Amino acid sequence: MRFWESRISPLRTTDAIVLLVTHGAIINGLLRYLRSQNFGIHDSIKRSQVDFDRTASHCSITNVILDSDGRGEIITVGEIDHLLGFEDVAYHSS
Repeated sequence: MRFWESRISPLRTTDAIVLLVTHGAIINGLLRYLRSQNFGIHDSIKRSQVDFDRTASHCSITNVILDSDGRGEIITVGEIDHLLGFEDVAYHSS
C-alpha cells in the first residue's frame, strides 16, 4: 500500500483528519494491510466477528484512528447506519 505509506502515514504527526472515498474492495484491501501492520481492532468489532474480506461495501463507512506512536485502531467497519430510514426521504423532481 504505497499510497498509505507515502500519503497517510506522514500525517500521524499532525492533527489532520483524512477522508478516503473509494470502492468497497479497496477499503477491504486497506483493512487487510492495516491489520498486517499491527493496527488495533476496536472491541466492538471483535465482538461482532467481522469478516474483513467482505465487510466494506458501497456507501458504507469505515473509521481508522492513527496514533502518533506508529499504531492505529480500526474503530468501525462497513457501517451503514447513515442509510437507515433512507426510504422515508421524499424526492421531488422540478
